[in-house]
Amino acid sequence: DSPPKFRHSPYTARVIENQEDLPRYMTRVAAEDPDNPPHNLIKYSLKENFGNRFSINSSTGDVFIHSALDREIDTHFQIHVVAVDTGYPRLSSTGTLSVLVEDLNDNPPTFHQNQYTGSIRENTRVEARPILRVLATDPDTGDNGRIRYSLSGADSASFRLEADGRLYASAEFDREEKDIYAFSVVAEDSASAGLSLQTSATVTITIQDENDNVPELRNGGTLLNVPQDIKTGDFVYALEGIDADSGDRKSTRL
Repeated sequence: DSPPKFRHSPYTARVIENQEDLPRYMTRVAAEDPDNPPHNLIKYSLKENFGNRFSINSSTGDVFIHSALDREIDTHFQIHVVAVDTGYPRLSSTGTLSVLVEDLNDNPPTFHQNQYTGSIRENTRVEARPILRVLATDPDTGDNGRIRYSLSGADSASFRLEADGRLYASAEFDREEKDIYAFSVVAEDSASAGLSLQTSATVTITIQDENDNVPELRNGGTLLNVPQDIKTGDFVYALEGIDADSGDRKSTRL
């Protein structure tokens, strides 16, 4: 006349995602029946097995996992376990088992863009404002999903990247010396040494021109011999002016 009672319901089991060598023991549930034999023999079953991912030994209460789990799809499973005695009438009770899927560092960080482009005017004060911001995400949890940024490549020496992905200039630029800087930005998760994953994106920074160069004459200072009978408007000599600046700032008037 007494139904079985689970000792420690609700139960909790932790399983690492992407496990191999399945099926594998996960945990044991146990119920007790105060009736006398043979009415106190208990049989166990699962109300749901989530597509045969889980099973239970009907006699011992041992619970097994049969399929690899993906924490990025399912973070936990709530299983109802039924205990039925062998008396007449048969009495039963239900316990719960929470299966928590623990993270494995199986996802590298992903940048929102494969290529970032930005520009900065030459002679700009260092660290005046961020040039651009890079952003990467990682679906893993904890340190496995915590991202650290870094720069790679010779051109990156002129830039500084903050922890939030904001890129600043760490030097003043002269467009006439170099007008394009190309380097890589790396996103790496914070998993244990040897287990971290990373990915990279390209960054291209264009240096915008300022009118900071005085025009020069290439062929000035020449002594000219002019015919005595020259008329107004006649060609005498062609002066050539140059300017290291770009665009309209390159045009010269004599």
